[in-house]
Amino acid sequence: MRARLKILIIFVLAFLLFFSLGIYTLLHTSTIISEPIYVMSGYYYLAYGETFNTGHPLLTNIIAAAPLLFLEIDTPDPTEIEHPYEFARNDWLYYGDNDLDTILFWSRIPFLFLSFFFAYYVFRWVRELYGLLSATFALMLYIFNPDVLWLSTVVMTDLSVAGFMFVSCYYLWKYLKTEKNLPFFLWGVFFGLALASKSTALFVIPIYFALYFLHKGFSIKIFIRDFFFLGCVALLIFSLVNIRDIHPIYDSSNPFYAQSSEFRTDERLYELTEEFTDNTYLQKTFAFVLKDVPVPGASSLAAYAAQFRHSVSGHSQYFMGEYSSHGVWYYYFFEYLVKTPLPFLLILLFSIFFFMKVKAKEWKDELSLLLPIFIFFFITSFLMKLNLGLRHMLFVHFFLFIFAAKVFQFKKFNQRIFPYLFSLLLLLYILFSVLFAPSYIAYFNGIISPEEAPLYVIDDSLDLGQDLVNLQFYLKKNNITQIKLRYAGFEHPEYRNITYEKLGCEPTTGILAVSVNSLYGGRFWYEDIQEIDMECYAWLRTYEPLARIGYSIYVYNITEEKLSLIEKEDQ
Repeated sequence: MRARLKILIIFVLAFLLFFSLGIYTLLHTSTIISEPIYVMSGYYYLAYGETFNTGHPLLTNIIAAAPLLFLEIDTPDPTEIEHPYEFARNDWLYYGDNDLDTILFWSRIPFLFLSFFFAYYVFRWVRELYGLLSATFALMLYIFNPDVLWLSTVVMTDLSVAGFMFVSCYYLWKYLKTEKNLPFFLWGVFFGLALASKSTALFVIPIYFALYFLHKGFSIKIFIRDFFFLGCVALLIFSLVNIRDIHPIYDSSNPFYAQSSEFRTDERLYELTEEFTDNTYLQKTFAFVLKDVPVPGASSLAAYAAQFRHSVSGHSQYFMGEYSSHGVWYYYFFEYLVKTPLPFLLILLFSIFFFMKVKAKEWKDELSLLLPIFIFFFITSFLMKLNLGLRHMLFVHFFLFIFAAKVFQFKKFNQRIFPYLFSLLLLLYILFSVLFAPSYIAYFNGIISPEEAPLYVIDDSLDLGQDLVNLQFYLKKNNITQIKLRYAGFEHPEYRNITYEKLGCEPTTGILAVSVNSLYGGRFWYEDIQEIDMECYAWLRTYEPLARIGYSIYVYNITEEKLSLIEKEDQ
């Protein structure tokens, strides 16, 4: 069979499998984190040329909103919106004749295709290094990775930025090996797309430097020339993505802030400049540039500034039994150890153990895979120190898929049957462990179980409000018509036909449903309460749940007998 036909068959089968898994996951995932904000921002940008600062650049929002242009979407005038974040989360998906499920479905679909586009580059890089068989197995490792699966089915910036950064590294590697113009240009294009996706795209710049010096050595003249043109191409792409958003970064005439007395005032502008410098002259200069100089991508550049402030102020997350604003260096190492399928970790160890037997022809190619992993881990763990969930390490996943796939070069082993069977069994284990996992967001590999996870970590790796739709299925299946609910997500329980009363902190009887985030004192997003209160449900944490819905919502049946025991213990 010809090579091209083999590749075509592999990709068709892989896509059908991936798309089927993706659609099922998509339909069983409620609105999470900032999805409504991203989708609404992208829709207003494409439909009306107006947008607002979502905390991230616009490209992901644009991708999500593009299919909605073919639907009838009801939208109010931006000047009627008092606060775009609150309106997006609480009202827009239900505004007029809008249907939440329809909007979510079509805004999520593009990311399945985008993810498979990135899978192609994993396949392509592995094939060039290790051959077709290894590339096929790398594709399977990609498809059956829990983080890849759920990030491919929601509107989040992490897939876009990680994928575009990865593809840009591939084209840098191709350019350094061939010195041809097309890979150089595509390096700049995908770097520009990464910059237009999320501010963490800046983390890839030290990786570029490392790969460049690895392959070309140090020639200051050529280095400056190449990186100057790289910057020009990337800024051109960034500007084209943001072409309808040419305004001052601090645009006081933005209609989304017309109702607000807090945002876009001169007083607040000077408060922001004071955070960057104490020099009065520089403050005035910054204020003039921010308020009066139009630039392409004003909201995206504002998002970069917002993320810088975020990294300085910190981000409160629960890890190892306590909340902290700035994380610990070993957080991502721990997350990777407990949330990556064990068979994949074994394959990684296998690839390291047999490194000399199965490495690429050139040692520089091997380092081209390892350097991005080490540098990215160093930046996120030792420089940033923000515990933000394993989704922020998706970029590392891509390179580990390639590095691990080398072990499937069975012809390089003297005894072929053992590595073949061992690797195949591990791959099958990954397939079945992932297929039968009740949740991909809350996936844990067994080193700690999902039931034990709240004792260690509650963050984007466990509870994003994703399981309200699955709670609806559970209640219907068990004929439960009334519950007491504390939900830490964004969807309206009424939309899911859930009849409930708000669950307070006081011990009570009945069928209780509580988000894990709330159970351990975290945010109550739906109620706009962000204070940490570890004691609120301390009484409830002593009981074994009746059910765990996707491991993010715990259901309890508290009887009078159980409640009386609680009261006796308190006395």
